[in-house]
Amino acid sequence: METAADPDVRARIVRALTPSPEADGTVHAGAHGAMAIGLQQGPRPDQQDCGATLAWVPRGGALSPWCAAVIADGMGGMEDGGRASREAVRIVVETCLFGDHDTPRDVLAEALLRAQREVLEALEGRGGTTLTAAVWRRRSGMLIHAGDTRAHLIEPGRPLRCLTTDHTEAGLSEALERLSAGGAPAEPYRPTAPDNRLLDAIGIREGVLAERHILHAPRDGRYVMTTDGAHDPIRGAGAAAFEAAGDERWTAQRNVESIWERIAGEQLTDNASVVAIEPARALRWTEREFRFGDVLLVAPNGTLREKLER
Repeated sequence: METAADPDVRARIVRALTPSPEADGTVHAGAHGAMAIGLQQGPRPDQQDCGATLAWVPRGGALSPWCAAVIADGMGGMEDGGRASREAVRIVVETCLFGDHDTPRDVLAEALLRAQREVLEALEGRGGTTLTAAVWRRRSGMLIHAGDTRAHLIEPGRPLRCLTTDHTEAGLSEALERLSAGGAPAEPYRPTAPDNRLLDAIGIREGVLAERHILHAPRDGRYVMTTDGAHDPIRGAGAAAFEAAGDERWTAQRNVESIWERIAGEQLTDNASVVAIEPARALRWTEREFRFGDVLLVAPNGTLREKLER
């Protein structure tokens, strides 16, 4: 049951998720660097990307920490693309914090349905957005994906993997080529060529045509999510854009900073955003530091620490 304090918390969440010019290009981090986010506006007249990482302990039941990461890229050719991305991220965050769920799959299934319904109802087709989100609890994690934002997984001793397939003409062609070659996974890192013709997105009536992925997401490793504005600058670097050999303190925060360093020398053509999280380390930190109802949100406007009243 929600309390009288919840509307105030919701308002602060909305403010934290609303990008401001002062926060442009800043890397925000939490949980000792296990959660991080950075957004750059680039040449666009406004910021149409949004994202967040969060860790929380629900208001009731066992002291069981959760964590999540989400990224969204509003469709630039639409009137309300920026609003669509912020609404989609807000819905994922609120579904995590205010819902009553037993598993990450339950959280993401509700968030996906809500995002499609509420963005479409609010904007009436004037704004659409991609959406990539993952939620973890204990050793269980799941990921959903619609559009051409990407989720990459870095695991010790394994090649970097791009977990998602772009829901674009180029992404579909690349996926079909892999299937015809025997279904070999896309590793080491083989990003799809940039292509803006989305086949699927949240908030558009045709957005149910392409597959919406629901994937298992192991707790160990590091997840780095990017919008397509970051794809071009890091494409040539491949796996090197995501980690450095011999750096034992290579954290989610350092990943975002490293990608920013690479982007700094490039001519951006779009908004560029990166969200990174180390689920196992974030969950350990949350279990050690939090009590019932505690929330940490790392968002475009900074880090928000809240207490959800029971």
